[in-house]
Amino acid sequence: MAHLVIVQIANGLSIFFRIATFVMVLYAFLSWFVRPDNAFYRLLARFCQPILAPFRPIAARLIYRGFPFDVSYILAFFAIQVLEYLVMQVLSWILMLI
Repeated sequence: MAHLVIVQIANGLSIFFRIATFVMVLYAFLSWFVRPDNAFYRLLARFCQPILAPFRPIAARLIYRGFPFDVSYILAFFAIQVLEYLVMQVLSWILMLI
């Protein structure tokens, strides 16, 4: 029974990480075409800005040194992928212990 619970938790978290990645891509794409006062864009911003906030200082330093792109999105995508990998490894480790 515990195996099924942990597998379901892993599936749910995997779906969450995929949705988070999709929302981040959508937010980045819409930032080029939609005005910032758009209601849907503000909704996406409420989800994405807390994820991007830790990476903004790194991106700002790179932009200040002449790098022409905001890499905070790339760093956030990478962090989400690493976090997903680590969580799945921990859950698989727990499954081996049960």
